[in-house]
Amino acid sequence: ITSHYLHTFSDYRRYSEKQQARLTESKTEGRLNLDVQEDLLVCYLDEREVLEDELYHLLDLLEKTQGRQNSTRSYTDKSQVQTDVQQDLLACRKGDTFSCESGEYVIQAFLGEGSFGKVAKCLNLRNNETVAIKIHKSHLSNDDIEQEVAMLQALRAVDPDKNNLVRFIDSFDCQNCYCLAFEMLDKSLWDLMMDRRLTPLTLNEIRPITQQLLVAFHALKGLGIIHTDLKADNIMLVNHQDQPFKVKLIDFGLALPASKARIGMTMQIRSFRAPEVFLGLPISEAIDMWGLGCVMAFLYFSNYLFSHSSSYKTMKDICQMVGQPEDHLLNAGTKRYRDFNLGGAVKAYMTMEDALEYEDGMEFLDFLKRLLHLDGERRLTPIQALQHNFITLPASRKTRK
Repeated sequence: ITSHYLHTFSDYRRYSEKQQARLTESKTEGRLNLDVQEDLLVCYLDEREVLEDELYHLLDLLEKTQGRQNSTRSYTDKSQVQTDVQQDLLACRKGDTFSCESGEYVIQAFLGEGSFGKVAKCLNLRNNETVAIKIHKSHLSNDDIEQEVAMLQALRAVDPDKNNLVRFIDSFDCQNCYCLAFEMLDKSLWDLMMDRRLTPLTLNEIRPITQQLLVAFHALKGLGIIHTDLKADNIMLVNHQDQPFKVKLIDFGLALPASKARIGMTMQIRSFRAPEVFLGLPISEAIDMWGLGCVMAFLYFSNYLFSHSSSYKTMKDICQMVGQPEDHLLNAGTKRYRDFNLGGAVKAYMTMEDALEYEDGMEFLDFLKRLLHLDGERRLTPIQALQHNFITLPASRKTRK
């Protein structure tokens, strides 16, 4: 494995150096037009990001290999009878049981898997409650797990149902894995969009989702917490059949206190990343409002507003779609790519047959523009957004869609 990654690392390094040389040569000789130069720059930046990812992965592999070669383990407890490989692969099976103070949980099914570990549907044998248990990988940093638990504990200061936040039940160690138990919810907005084959949601469907998320973010702002990872996957429908579009915000694995946010931190998925994160400006709860605007656009267009292929392309898309950052946010002389065109994009999706539908669409556009303000300090706060006409528009004036 190490040999493979060393070879890959070397290949990417040579390729990136070649791309950078081609870019320098083209600029020096003036042989290529600006579009071609931009394409070369994008390619170079993409490869550089891949190179960094590969290097990180390589170092992580070397660290694990070195640690295993230098360690000896003796298992004196039945719960510890696992090999290192089994630990890494989370050797939990359907029918396995977790026991802790809050209950005795039996795994009924696995709902999903990610870089953090797995999520299992479990039954609490003590009270017959079905819950979702997030099973962390054994090699994850204790600091990361402690940070997530600290955020979940902080959320207990508010009512999870009234504030549309997932209900945290318990945390416990079991079989060398760290587990977090939550209320069982239905499916994510991403799953809903997949079920609909990416058929866009209507404004009357987007509105209640947005209103509920604003309540959630208002609660988080009051607690001084930044979610940092808003996306359709982390917005769950509670029970879509009985309570259509009733949602809750989940996954606080990357959340952090606003007081600990530092300039230069990388957070949010790239296509939902706020400009201040890209530009190295102060980070606040406002990045979650940018993320909310991106989620709303995804639900309405069934596509991402901004590219996720590279940081360069994402910032270019932001400039094209939302406009040029002001001088106090970005150094003077940065190229302006194109005039603001978000309004044109929204209008293209609107039904113009009814004046009421048009009015609702215009309120949606204005709301989206205010959420996607380039300056985080001038972006709508949750309480301001809750008072916007798109949210408060009387039912008699809302679109019939």
